[in-house]
Amino acid sequence: VPHRREAVLLMELKPTEEEHAAVSDFPYQELVGSIAFPSCHTKLEIRFAVSMVSRHLHDWNATCISAALDLLSYCVETHDIGILWTPLIDPHGPNKPYGYGDSGYSAPRSQGGRLIKMNSAVISLSSQRHSTVDTSTTAAELKEAFLLSNDICGIRNLMEELGLPLDGPTVIYEDNMPAIQVINGERNLADTTRHLEINMWKLRERCDMQLTELVFCRTYDQLADNLTKANPTDLFKYLRDSMNGYAAAMLNDPDREMPVECITMSELSSMLKSLAEQDAMKAAKKAEQAAKKRKK
Repeated sequence: VPHRREAVLLMELKPTEEEHAAVSDFPYQELVGSIAFPSCHTKLEIRFAVSMVSRHLHDWNATCISAALDLLSYCVETHDIGILWTPLIDPHGPNKPYGYGDSGYSAPRSQGGRLIKMNSAVISLSSQRHSTVDTSTTAAELKEAFLLSNDICGIRNLMEELGLPLDGPTVIYEDNMPAIQVINGERNLADTTRHLEINMWKLRERCDMQLTELVFCRTYDQLADNLTKANPTDLFKYLRDSMNGYAAAMLNDPDREMPVECITMSELSSMLKSLAEQDAMKAAKKAEQAAKKRKK
């Protein structure tokens, strides 16, 4: 993975002047700048890690240096993993964009992540902190969904100029049901959502105009999850290769040769089986709770 889970400490790290002075001669800014370049082109999965190490460009300490070197090591070891587009196997159809938006609610500002996929692989991605403070998880999710809708409208306009107009709304996958209900008008505004900014209602307008559509997805199918937190290795690899197109290509052609560090077919099958078992357990638990309510 691009960083150890301990690297999340960078989010709350406050280096002292003594700690910075001890390692001030290390070319930390140059190292982070060199790593940031591929994160904008072919190594999009490291964008969250780059966001973390970039928070201390002026007051780094030994912990920051260790996290940056871990990230550099990941880039070297997975240098042959990039982005793989395969247009004819995408269930959404060829040249049909769709997005994933997620936000990790935290103080003082939430970490948001969003991406757009087309032809089985990512074409646009962002992972950065929100510019203002969020007061609830729903507010944080709605803000990221709005930012994603901006990106989607830009893609739709570009495709129309290229002579590839899109029929119907572009799907935005969201794992927060209250956020979807607020936008669809299916939920009364509570104290935590009544104050939402005007731009949130712009998202509702875009849904009404059939430019975008919010669709619920399971948390472990939320590909933007890697852009808001440091996930365990197996989940990170599953989400990474689902995002960059390798998982879809592997399922379509199991005999196709893949990069060495890419998720293997056995790992992918094991992950999908594990997720299916989790779904079955949740469904059984809900059925049990519903049965108890009926008895009462």
